[in-house]
Amino acid sequence: MLNWIRRLIGTPKNAPFEPVAPLRIASKAQVRSVDWLENNPWRNNPEGNAALQRLEKGGEHVFITGAAGTGKSTLLRYWRENTSKRVQVVAPTGVAALNVDGRTLHSFFKFPPRLLQPQDIRELPKRGIWSAIDTLVIDEIGMVRADMLDSVDRFLRLNGRRRGALFGGVQLVMVGDPLQLPPVVEDDLAEYFNRADESGPGYPAPYFFAARAWREANVHCHDLRHVYRQEDGPYLAFLNRARFGEVTPDDLEMLRNLVSIPEANEASVTLVGSNSATDRINQAKLSRLSEPEGVYRGTVTGRWSERDLPVPIEQCLRRGAWVMFVKNDAQKRWVNGTFGIVEELAEGSVWVKVYSYNAPPAVYEVLPAEWTREHYHWNKDGSAIASRPEATYRQIPLNRPTTIRPRH
Repeated sequence: MLNWIRRLIGTPKNAPFEPVAPLRIASKAQVRSVDWLENNPWRNNPEGNAALQRLEKGGEHVFITGAAGTGKSTLLRYWRENTSKRVQVVAPTGVAALNVDGRTLHSFFKFPPRLLQPQDIRELPKRGIWSAIDTLVIDEIGMVRADMLDSVDRFLRLNGRRRGALFGGVQLVMVGDPLQLPPVVEDDLAEYFNRADESGPGYPAPYFFAARAWREANVHCHDLRHVYRQEDGPYLAFLNRARFGEVTPDDLEMLRNLVSIPEANEASVTLVGSNSATDRINQAKLSRLSEPEGVYRGTVTGRWSERDLPVPIEQCLRRGAWVMFVKNDAQKRWVNGTFGIVEELAEGSVWVKVYSYNAPPAVYEVLPAEWTREHYHWNKDGSAIASRPEATYRQIPLNRPTTIRPRH
């Protein structure tokens, strides 16, 4: 995989590629025995041990990658539980942040939910937590765009522990697999994103390793290769082949044999390839509930195609229906991807029992939320990218999770 990165953007001159619960920042570093590092579970695993040693010793920037089952998350968790460093973990999405007991990139750095411009990132009156951390961990780094990583660098240069230094003098640790979900560059941003002059950043690729900060950071890369989940050996071998687009006929046959049709009353998620199949399955399951149906209709202001709306324009719900939240809550009661069950239908709101892995279920009133769609364009002389709100959409931020459909 590291060879794939080299081919895409070239090898930085000074970057040695080696073959090798809610998280809170501690108010002060904890003193630990060095035994945990010397006698770590990876001491007989050259790649894992080298990564762990580099995480703890000094402040070198690190990228830890590897296929499924190689222990990336386990290694990171072990280090976080034992290190004396002040660590903050962030991730690009709410669900990813919950999985690592962290925060989203946007919330931690107070970034607006749109394309970041240099003028959006300023020195803050109080640097607070950003000047206190020793190490910043970005999990699921494969989904982070190059301009976002450069924005993190710019923010920490202004508000980190050492002003003007790369990443503010903070050690950067990136964890993830770039061969999974890619970063997203909207169609109207593509020209700006790739424009290589003073009017655009000129990134050769959207991935984090195309960022300017990456090339300056002399990142040490550790590719974990030893698979620990041996009981899943055949499946993990298939996943590894799929990462590189090398799926075989035997792999396809294995997937076909795993297909099953759930029972009528079984809670399940079905993957389909069309909107019509989505609507048909969802409506069939919803109709099995005996409760009265409530219809919530969203409102669009401006130009926003109905097929691209984050939630259906006409949302039909019943008591007892499983739902999934599609927008983070400002009060942090749920995030995009949280599941729940409809408890009551009210006029203009829905009461939902929310299920969280780190808290008992709780019932909340869910009110309509608003989404804004930005249109990016060049200014009159073509010297800079600008944006304006193109449309807004207001609707209950819930979707029926019975079916997942790919976006086209």
